[in-house]
Amino acid sequence: MTPNRISKFLWLCMLAVLCLAAVGCSDQRSVDDYLAAVEAIGEPDFDASKKEQPGYMDSYRREQHELYRQRAALLLEACRKHPDDERVPD
Repeated sequence: MTPNRISKFLWLCMLAVLCLAAVGCSDQRSVDDYLAAVEAIGEPDFDASKKEQPGYMDSYRREQHELYRQRAALLLEACRKHPDDERVPD
């Protein structure tokens, strides 16, 4: 990982921690608040020029997997806290 990717990853981890801390402090988050937090997590940067480098795709997929786990945790919490919202699947 390049220093730029590491700093982005650390920034995203800090953002996720802050989001989770905010959830613990306030049970009044709306579904829209959760969706905004999911969007803030975003996607990892993909550099197509590095695609053929050994280990790049594994590193990218690990980072992507972690971000997807964070997004899934937020969406699950939104569904549990707001089961009657029309956007929550049955």
